[in-house]
Amino acid sequence: MMKHLFLTLLPLFAFGQTDSIPIAPPPPPPMRIRVISDIVRDQEKLLVVLSQPNDKKRSKHYDDYWNDYIESHPNDQDLEGKKPIYYYFFYLVDEIDDAQWLKKNGIPTDKNVYAVCDYDGDVMYYKEATIPEMHRKKLFYDDTEAEVRTTATARLIDKVLTNPQAPIEDVENAFHKMVTNNYDLQLQKVENYTLKLTPKQLRWQWKRLVEAHYRDRKINEEYTRLLIRNYTTFYNQNFLQIIFHTEYIPDATDLKAMAYFIKFYEEAVKIPDAERLFLNSYDLYEFFQKLTTAHRELLPDIEIVTAEAKRKGIID
Repeated sequence: MMKHLFLTLLPLFAFGQTDSIPIAPPPPPPMRIRVISDIVRDQEKLLVVLSQPNDKKRSKHYDDYWNDYIESHPNDQDLEGKKPIYYYFFYLVDEIDDAQWLKKNGIPTDKNVYAVCDYDGDVMYYKEATIPEMHRKKLFYDDTEAEVRTTATARLIDKVLTNPQAPIEDVENAFHKMVTNNYDLQLQKVENYTLKLTPKQLRWQWKRLVEAHYRDRKINEEYTRLLIRNYTTFYNQNFLQIIFHTEYIPDATDLKAMAYFIKFYEEAVKIPDAERLFLNSYDLYEFFQKLTTAHRELLPDIEIVTAEAKRKGIID
């Protein structure tokens, strides 16, 4: 049987590209599920595995489900201007080639099921359902399965941010996962997963990331986007607020992060779609007021950074 993998992450989703909804590409040559898991992991999406041994029309039902998913999917941009928003890979297994993977993960090979994997390709859960049932319930449309992504994000940030030696690129990716979703992750409210990360660990990893970029000689756009998302007051997307619902009080690390933003301000305003989400004078006033109140010992450094912000016309 020809397996189906619909690659939803096409180049057109890059910044500044067309906003049209893509047409589902033709099925690729047969691919084993572990290969597809690697593809999904590289693209930072979630893999939904469909095993339908008792459905003789599974290919047709799959095509119908996918085409309706494409047509019904929202055109809304996320807050960074990427459009449209796709979160999943859908894969219809070949019972012969993929039987070993199914058995290894405790998934029955004689029932119609779907299994959802996390960002590392590990199975989070599976449920019995036919594709027509999933289609009728519109599973994975819009935010109907938002908790799936929340759980996957919780597992990812726990794996990375509780490890004090995690590679910086993984740390940065974990922070992006936290603050670039266009909904409140509410990681403390996930029913099927208990977050292990602590506020202290979170701040430690943030410090590692800020220190890693502090001496950059040219702007890192993705890191700058992360700074903007973390410090803007409009969307209330600060990482401590998102995860722990705790008021965020900036410290010396955050002063370094803000100094980075001010240093590369001219370049930051040129980042594609930056006008959709940016730090304005109110954000900076709010930031420096909290910092000055909480850390009077930083006043000499604060004066240096604010002087630079005034020189560049960012604040009065």
